[in-house]
Amino acid sequence: MIVVGINGSFLRKSATGIGQVSWHFIKTLIQERKSLFDRLSDFQFIVYLEENVPKELLMDVDELPKNIKFKVVSQRFYKRDDLVRKVFWERFWLPRQVKKDGCQKFFSLYQSATVLPRNIKHLMLVHDVVPKVFPEYLNNWRKKIYYKLVDRAVGKAGKILTVSKFSRKEIARFYNVDLNQIEVNYDACDPIFKKELSEEKRKIVLKKYGLDLGEKYIFYFGGFDVRKNVGRVIQAYGQLISEFKEVDEELPNLVLGGQFHKHLVPLVTDIEEEIKQVVSEYEIDEKLFKAIGFVEQEDLPALYQSADVFTYPSLYEGFGMPVLEAMTSKTPVVTSSTTSIPEVISEEAGYLVNNPENVEEIKNQLKEALLDSFEDRQKKINLAFIESEKFSWEKFAENVLSGVESV
Repeated sequence: MIVVGINGSFLRKSATGIGQVSWHFIKTLIQERKSLFDRLSDFQFIVYLEENVPKELLMDVDELPKNIKFKVVSQRFYKRDDLVRKVFWERFWLPRQVKKDGCQKFFSLYQSATVLPRNIKHLMLVHDVVPKVFPEYLNNWRKKIYYKLVDRAVGKAGKILTVSKFSRKEIARFYNVDLNQIEVNYDACDPIFKKELSEEKRKIVLKKYGLDLGEKYIFYFGGFDVRKNVGRVIQAYGQLISEFKEVDEELPNLVLGGQFHKHLVPLVTDIEEEIKQVVSEYEIDEKLFKAIGFVEQEDLPALYQSADVFTYPSLYEGFGMPVLEAMTSKTPVVTSSTTSIPEVISEEAGYLVNNPENVEEIKNQLKEALLDSFEDRQKKINLAFIESEKFSWEKFAENVLSGVESV
């Protein structure tokens, strides 16, 4: 029996991108046990956690497969969930437990600071290299120390998986890793986005966020990091509304979903300040802007499906999960044609912005998406949905297991 450890730390943070990947990978291992585990019957999997298994993960599970179990690794003297605990957990507590349990192989679901003895073969999933491209994110000494430890751990991993061809090249460039050591394994999105919701269901969800069914709106959902380019979305929207006012078009709202942490400025866009400037410059009604804050995962399909357009002209993405969620929800997408995003959506399936730093270009694509004929919009929607079906958690899990076998 070969014992394989899995870092399941982010199962406790299912609202994050890494949390979603961790959640769906483990869920797939449990639910697809027959198709995935038959060829790996000689493997024993231990999923290591910082906290107890979330009840929701096992809600539909009658019993766990015999070759998968969960183990909480914690320390009594430090319970606070912060970067200090993260360093100790990944760098010391977890490796010690992995060695004690006799793991021969180990899979990290994200780039972590974990370095293991050479006799334990380490497969690591590296999502992106954002701190390398945007060093301003490392805005205190704790983050700088942590990412130095991560750099060392990535360099010592036996094999690397990543979520796009673009990220594969970036990892090779910044970490000086041989491309042959890095394999691409695309993410997928939550299956809830495939289910078409009734008008009544969407109405209930929209009301929760101060929206009405049938109102026209452009939707943005994601972080407000500077690299997400939300400031230029707001500026492009101002230009768009000023043009629409001149031709007496029905004015769509701009709905911004996501948490804004003011204390992180200038690392994140100050959307309140951006909106004030645009309202003043273009003399438009401030009520057209609706910042709805944090959105529960189960509410997102209703917000995507009710939107006229989803916009996400990000400057830099390792994958671009919100784009895939919108495609799966059959919502027209305005997004960048840069970094990893063209691997998710093609030019024929979306309204792509070649230069996401150009506000006018974002405005033009938003305008085209809103004013396109029904037939042309539907053609893009259908093609985007077809493209979305090439991404699945079953494929993701199979590729991980192949990586575990070959590492």
